[in-house]
Amino acid sequence: MVMAMTVSILSGVTIYSTDFSNFPLGDDQLVGFESWDSDANGVALHGIDNNLIPGGGKSGFLGLNPPDEDYISVWRPLDYAPLDQNKAIVRFSAVVAIIDSTNSNWDNFFISFHNQNGDALASINFDNTNSYIFLDDTEHVTNTEFLFVQDTFYQIELVIDFIKNEWSGFLDDEIVFDKIRFHGGDKALDLGNLSVDWLITNLEEPGDNWMSFDNINITAESGPYSVLKVPFINVSVNSALKQIQLIWDSEPNHRYEVERSTDLLQWDSGAPDSVFITGDEPEQLIYSDSIGSQSSGEFYRLKVNLNE
Repeated sequence: MVMAMTVSILSGVTIYSTDFSNFPLGDDQLVGFESWDSDANGVALHGIDNNLIPGGGKSGFLGLNPPDEDYISVWRPLDYAPLDQNKAIVRFSAVVAIIDSTNSNWDNFFISFHNQNGDALASINFDNTNSYIFLDDTEHVTNTEFLFVQDTFYQIELVIDFIKNEWSGFLDDEIVFDKIRFHGGDKALDLGNLSVDWLITNLEEPGDNWMSFDNINITAESGPYSVLKVPFINVSVNSALKQIQLIWDSEPNHRYEVERSTDLLQWDSGAPDSVFITGDEPEQLIYSDSIGSQSSGEFYRLKVNLNE
């Protein structure tokens, strides 16, 4: 599998990062560790799972079992003021999946941002009733018209510009939305709680769907940021030479780096001939890897930077 993504060339500070490796396994084992909390404890609606991606280790989950309320949240305080710290660009990344219902009932799952006063700022909604991704800026709900696939693990990245009050979102190699208004109200623009939320469509017949989330990383940068063009990658396999090739058309004055992973969580860089820096003219680039060096289920991603 091949993915592509954009990353910042700017240095930043880490607000929060976790791979849940230090959490105990089981229902209700998310809350109480690393300052995670919830409004529904002790009823097996959230917790820590293991090896949903083979070899991927622990991950958080929300959903699955029938709830008593129609809106369930887990959250983690961030308590960071991007504007006060002169680091107005905040990046959220994680590995997420919506695991589909088996009972023909479907719900909504959100990643939400709140300020330090507890006010809602914005959410991204994975609507499992129709598979569309929506944005909610607290004043308007926008359909991005992006369809996600259930039971599929995505690398999500959300980039928030607190000066311009706008954000962009990516799933793997695709732009879901670009520079859309972040918060539609007049609330203070800083970071309080990050939450993962479950909105039950019909409390009498809740879905047994659930959301998996892992490898959360939140950083702040001084900015500015730009959305880079993500290339289309052709994959060629030469069985005789036991070789796989990734082929793409580059942009001028860019830096490309191929990374490899077996679990979508830990990514290896520094392989021979995996970094490409282009000049003033576009060119076709080729990365080659030996099939014999792979384990089953090898993943590739292409990191794209401006070469400044």
